[in-house]
Amino acid sequence: MIKLGFFIRRLHIQLEQLHQEQSTNFQQAFTVYRGQELSQQNFQNLCNSKGGLLSFNNFLSTSKEKEVAMHFVQDSSYQNTDNISVIFIMTIDPSKISTSSTPFAMIDDYTVIKGEKEILFTMHTVFRVIEIKQMANNNRLWEIQLTITGDSDPKLSTLTNRIEEEVRGSTGWHRMGKLMLKVGNLNPAEELYQELLKNASTDSDRAHIYHQLGRLKDQQGKYQEAVKFYEKSLEIKRKTPPEEDASFASTY
Repeated sequence: MIKLGFFIRRLHIQLEQLHQEQSTNFQQAFTVYRGQELSQQNFQNLCNSKGGLLSFNNFLSTSKEKEVAMHFVQDSSYQNTDNISVIFIMTIDPSKISTSSTPFAMIDDYTVIKGEKEILFTMHTVFRVIEIKQMANNNRLWEIQLTITGDSDPKLSTLTNRIEEEVRGSTGWHRMGKLMLKVGNLNPAEELYQELLKNASTDSDRAHIYHQLGRLKDQQGKYQEAVKFYEKSLEIKRKTPPEEDASFASTY
């Protein structure tokens, strides 16, 4: 995951550079489309969040041509499947976002499939859910209207500040681990902490990582494994600060 992080960072920087180069092409609001299948549970969660915020946890591939997006869902919408086919219709107002936080770019010159008018957005681009409706000519296909939002959005600012408060950590990777535990993304969190443990350079770091692995096992219901990690954390802490140190409380 850490190695992948360097790739993600590099791709984000490349999008920033392309965004700046293409900025004159994106001075007015425009619309892009994305065809995708959702599980019934994810679709229901989305319906329940109408008016709220939606973030995609990957680099987001879209097209300025609706027909391209429709190609990804037309066949599947007629198959016997439990998934729900949706077309995201996204309104992009460049004045609402910054290049550093939400870069995007036309990548037709860099992709294998040409002519799709593909626009790629960085990871975790945030949208507001405006409308969800069933298409009139296809009852297995839904349209979801989204509009991009930026740092000036009050709800997004409140959410961002709250997350920053709850996942404070010494490094970005430790903050990422805390956030994963917070949202219950346990398997990637364990992978991350095991990798951080291999590269830990101080006893303090190792004690913290063992404690976090203990929390993770607690959340998984693997209490014996959790105890072992907590004991390792305590063993390291006993060798360094006095036991009245506040860091002992949560481990005990």
